[in-house]
Amino acid sequence: MSRSLFLTLLLVATLSMLPNSRADMRQFTDPNGNTMNAEIVSASGETVTMKRSDGRTFTTKVTVFSKDDQAYIKDWIEEEQSNRIPRVDIEVNTGKSNRELQNNIDDRRQSFEFVVKITNTERGFDIVGAKGTLLVFGKDVSDSNQLKLLNRQEFDVSIPFSRTLTFSAEPFTNVYDDIDYDLFKIANGWRG
Repeated sequence: MSRSLFLTLLLVATLSMLPNSRADMRQFTDPNGNTMNAEIVSASGETVTMKRSDGRTFTTKVTVFSKDDQAYIKDWIEEEQSNRIPRVDIEVNTGKSNRELQNNIDDRRQSFEFVVKITNTERGFDIVGAKGTLLVFGKDVSDSNQLKLLNRQEFDVSIPFSRTLTFSAEPFTNVYDDIDYDLFKIANGWRG
């Protein structure tokens, strides 16, 4: 249970997968020994789209390249698939209970039980081995620019195409205590 001056909650649910960092310019060779400098933009099993060093983009069959280049393209495709950032829909729901603490009209206890639903909308792509993170921030009542991380929970994410993963987060409680307001009441002789 955390005690704070933070009441309003901001929720962030993230899905982390490593982005593809492989956009290497390299020399490609055809079976006749002709070469060109290019980088792979996209590729499937049979075709590859490349960007040449002069900035021109073209699509061709993988088989027009040397065996070493074909192996490189195949490795690139496998890495691209494993590091792909898919399209997903993320929905966060909360079962919030908010009640005042006894003898303190300005203090509140908030209990939360978040449910995160992630739907894989990336066509023909299964999400495997990703990580999800639920972050719950409290917003300061007197200074809306000040945030505090109230809760963080991580979870594993593996979702076949068009399926939904439901993650029920561990419940947590936050106690809102407006200390400055209590001091104001005491200084002015107000008894509550």
